[in-house]
Amino acid sequence: MNSPDSYPAKSDKTTIRQHNDELLKNSDLLRQSGYLNVQEDFWKLLNMAIEYHDYGKANKSFYTKILGNRNEEVLLHHLISPLFFLDSVQALKRIAKFFIVNAIVSHHNRQYELVKSAWQFNNSTLKNSLIKIKDTLLKGFNNYEPIVDEYIDILGLQSRIFSTPENLKKGILITGLLIRLDHASSAGLEVEEEPIRDDRTVLFKNYINDKPLRPFQEKFKNLDNACIVADTGLGKTGLSVLWSKRKKFYVLPNRSSTNAMYETLKDIYGKQRVGLLHSTSLFYMLDSDQSGEDEDFSVVKDYEKTRILSKPVTICTADQLFTAAFKYPTYEKIYATLAYSDVVIDEIQGFSPQQIVPILHQIKDTKELGTRYLIITATLPEKVALELNKIGVKVVIDDEDTIDTIKRHKVRIEQDKNLSDLSQDIIDKFRLNKKVLVITNTVGAAQNLYETLRRSLAGAELERLNILHSRFIRNKRWEKEASIKKHCKQDGNGHYVDGRGFIWISTQLVEASLDIDFDYLFTEIATIDSLVQRMGRIWRHRKIDYEGEHNIVIACSVDEKSVNFVYEKSLREKTTELLNEALENTEFLISEQKRKMVKTLYCEESLCSLKSRYLEEWKKIDDILNGGWEFLISAESQKAFRDVLTIELIPWKYKEEIEKKYEKLKSINSQLKGDERKKQRANILKDIQKHKVPTPLYYVTHYAKKHNISRPYHVIDKQYEIAFLDKAFTYDEDLGLTKKIEEIDDFDERSF
Repeated sequence: MNSPDSYPAKSDKTTIRQHNDELLKNSDLLRQSGYLNVQEDFWKLLNMAIEYHDYGKANKSFYTKILGNRNEEVLLHHLISPLFFLDSVQALKRIAKFFIVNAIVSHHNRQYELVKSAWQFNNSTLKNSLIKIKDTLLKGFNNYEPIVDEYIDILGLQSRIFSTPENLKKGILITGLLIRLDHASSAGLEVEEEPIRDDRTVLFKNYINDKPLRPFQEKFKNLDNACIVADTGLGKTGLSVLWSKRKKFYVLPNRSSTNAMYETLKDIYGKQRVGLLHSTSLFYMLDSDQSGEDEDFSVVKDYEKTRILSKPVTICTADQLFTAAFKYPTYEKIYATLAYSDVVIDEIQGFSPQQIVPILHQIKDTKELGTRYLIITATLPEKVALELNKIGVKVVIDDEDTIDTIKRHKVRIEQDKNLSDLSQDIIDKFRLNKKVLVITNTVGAAQNLYETLRRSLAGAELERLNILHSRFIRNKRWEKEASIKKHCKQDGNGHYVDGRGFIWISTQLVEASLDIDFDYLFTEIATIDSLVQRMGRIWRHRKIDYEGEHNIVIACSVDEKSVNFVYEKSLREKTTELLNEALENTEFLISEQKRKMVKTLYCEESLCSLKSRYLEEWKKIDDILNGGWEFLISAESQKAFRDVLTIELIPWKYKEEIEKKYEKLKSINSQLKGDERKKQRANILKDIQKHKVPTPLYYVTHYAKKHNISRPYHVIDKQYEIAFLDKAFTYDEDLGLTKKIEEIDDFDERSF
């Protein structure tokens, strides 16, 4: 009988031995990186787990599957491998055996219920299955049943061994790193790229042309595990560079803001050191790379490195990291990586309770493993501040170096008017060659206002009326985001490069995602934290006090039915009350007032008295997290990071064009080398992705039900998530995905 390591581990006939050698090589690379400060015995245990993790593939069921026979396996290889380990290694303490067995059975998430049952109840189901597959193993065992008994007994030790923080940390690290090493080696990639060993201060000063650091940056660059509330324009991005000393993750609320930060940090750290990770990051990287088709290889390879978390710096959305708080199977991969990482969370106020609660849970867990956190935000609800203090994150509020003393925002409240009532005021400012930003609470309201203003403009003026929201096809949205930044570009003296006036109508999309600077803001009433973010787009980069007429106008009359889902009426009314109080003796809102209003609105006493659903939503997600991973699997947990469930769909008008691209995708030559095949596939998928629209599921289902549409969308490829919206849905090149105006009043309109 051949040794188990001589059998194939992969469909390309790579043997278990060859695969293990790749993992061991990556293990040495991880060790040499210097990221992990662990004892020598840790590496011995990890390498032993590596050696045996795939031995379970030496069984007849797996062997015939490799040969093309898709027979069902009673037990998958990761549940069989511990038998080979326990049979071969006798002289090892039980606790050491546990760490290895636990890592092996946890390095895949399939048949997880068998492992969990054995962990908790010493259940016989797994044991019976192991007895059943004895004759399929490609190795003879002299004492098979005693080995099975030892295996089950060792699994049952989990709760006792993991009862100490030290053992839990070791278990998470060994399991999580085995998963990472396996993924990296299977993809032919290095588990960690060369760490950044440069002095971070030198890197940043090179970026700012050797200008002196700001007091804000000097004061907080060495502060561990802190949340700093600081106004816009003080140099928060620079602080993040100076603060991080190790592997770095930079977390932002949405894809637009991650894309923008990716471009900035590439300039600071160097392109090859920085990765971008969100649901469409590959296509953004391919689209933004102008090096030519030959460079697509490196873009795809960079994306693969980012996916396996090997980049020294990764910019990502929260769902890429913080869904691990739900502790779904294989969550250890994220926790183990964060154990030697520095994490920056930017604009935490941009997250809802459904998002903030998992973030707080995971900060608490991973801080105990060794993660360092820096949270930088313009506003911070008191509820969040209290929770951060509880888990050992120092909250810095109202420090003199975090406060912008410039008077930027002169505010007028229009209690009984909506934005349409203010349309002439908007147009008048525009005709004075001013940059006018209009922010609505819903996409439908933005589209309606665009139509209203379009009827009042003509000729060349129409070319300077623009609308931006998330229901455009991706390619159009990227074009619009580039245009709005171009229209607001300023020279070194704070003057616009393009001196013409523009009107841009948008939604909350621009609150934190785009670095833009307008002259005037007209906005619907929202909660004070959102309004502060919106105001931050006005007089943003100027270094002198604003002295003109009101540059912030807030319209308090809104469509209650559509807006209440986005911003509760009680919170909006309280916001209006707080604004009126703050403006009683002055027309300017300054930093201290804004912070005080956010604190007042989101203290528990206020939320309770207003009967806000904020605390109810907080408790609901908290209960889910405390209940265990069974409530949410990995894909489901990511939904907690989105206020509205959306699906990516292609408007019907592009159906013929996309079907041709899809035929090309299916016809890619399977005989091509892996990299070439991946490049061709990625480029076709990039073109398809450009035509997708994030579509609210409620919108699709409601519209379909109302109009008796049996299939509101048509899936043509589930693997690549290619599906068309039914032709009953309208996509307009100017407005994006729309619905008839008269249909708005019969369901809740949500923005996203």
